[in-house]
Amino acid sequence: MKKRKIIRVLGSRIFLISFLFLIFATQINFLFSDLIQIYYPDRQPIIDTLFNLTPYISWTQYLTDVAVIFSPIILLYNVVLKDMDHLPYYISAFSIGYFLRGILIFLNPIGGAHGNMDVYGLTTIMQHGMFPSGHTILVFVAYALSRQVCEKKVKYFLLAMCFVEVVSLFLSRVLSAIGIVGGFLVS
Repeated sequence: MKKRKIIRVLGSRIFLISFLFLIFATQINFLFSDLIQIYYPDRQPIIDTLFNLTPYISWTQYLTDVAVIFSPIILLYNVVLKDMDHLPYYISAFSIGYFLRGILIFLNPIGGAHGNMDVYGLTTIMQHGMFPSGHTILVFVAYALSRQVCEKKVKYFLLAMCFVEVVSLFLSRVLSAIGIVGGFLVS
């Protein structure tokens, strides 16, 4: 019975549309990120007073990726178990957040705290948009959606992932406070 439901949902038109929208939103982010570097290669980082008040701890950049990887996986697992019929809704929520981010990063070409050609975390993907934070959008959307399908302890775990994400992004100087707040507001 569960297999049939999964096949039915994954084969539906609404799932296909939501999945294609997610791919489109992701590609918009990469396109506008590249355009930022082309049109604004010498952009300056914004001054962040909190950088002067807190320590720089470079290894925390790896924690950002842990939160970004585990938050949506945990949510997806719970959606498949408890609310498979609404999977397109969950995918669309992430898609909308990343679509908005793609537009906003180009409208606000802020330079990175470590320079404009810096790579951080576990990947070698170079992102040039700092406002709003895509990492923050991802973990906060996962947490917000978890409130509908996850048990209390899972919700608290995802909330903890939000905290880890914000603190690690900030302490590693990957993003300034305004980029993190912007990501939270988009989510």
